Amino acid sequence: MDVQNKLLQEIQDVKESLREDPLTFEVINRINYLDHVVSESLRKWPPAPAPGTDRLCTKDITFENPDGSEVAGNYTTTKELFFKPG
Repeated sequence: MDVQNKLLQEIQDVKESLREDPLTFEVINRINYLDHVVSESLRKWPPAPAPGTDRLCTKDITFENPDGSEVAGNYTTTKELFFKPG
């Protein structure tokens, strides 16, 4: 089952269990998969860089591309500048 269908099913299950009761913050907090989806989405695509999450290399490193060319590993990239689908 894909993520979207699994989330929809969980939301529908909670909605059915409510019957006529109001949807409250506590009820939304019980939708565990929703929390996981939101957390993962924010991890992969943060709305803004979070302070203190920068990663720095402690030594120089070179990456070799499949074509044999090399890329120095001393550059800083952000998700806003680089995104590899998948």
